Formats: sequence, structure tokens, C-alpha cells
Amino acid sequence: FIYDAHPGGIGIAEKGFDLIDELWQATLKAITECPCQKGCPSCIQSPKCGNNNKPLDKRAAQVLLEGLLF
Repeated sequence: FIYDAHPGGIGIAEKGFDLIDELWQATLKAITECPCQKGCPSCIQSPKCGNNNKPLDKRAAQVLLEGLLF
């Protein structure tokens, strides 16, 4: 997730929008090159996930990113 939580913002989300293709490519690379099978903290999991990362799916993330990029 990329968000700007500072009141009024400091430009993080706006800059992310400008770089979205590069962010998606880097994310896809990290997911694809990770040796895990189903997802881990190195590729798709978050230690702050309120659902214990249960709804996350490594393959679905790959398919979604590939669809956005290609």
C-alpha cells in the first residue's frame, strides 16, 4: 500500500501516481523472484495486516500485475 497520511499530504501519493508503472514492475519482480510458494513477508505479506494475511494470494497478485502491465 502507498498512501499519504499527513494532513494535507506531502506528495507521496501524487509522486506514486506518476511512477505507477515502475512501482508495479518492481512489485511484480519482487513477487516473481521470491522463492516462496504461497507468499511471505518478503513478497506479499504485511506485518500490519488485520486479517493475518489470510486473503492474500501470491499467484493472484502476479496475474493482476501482469494484466496491468502487459
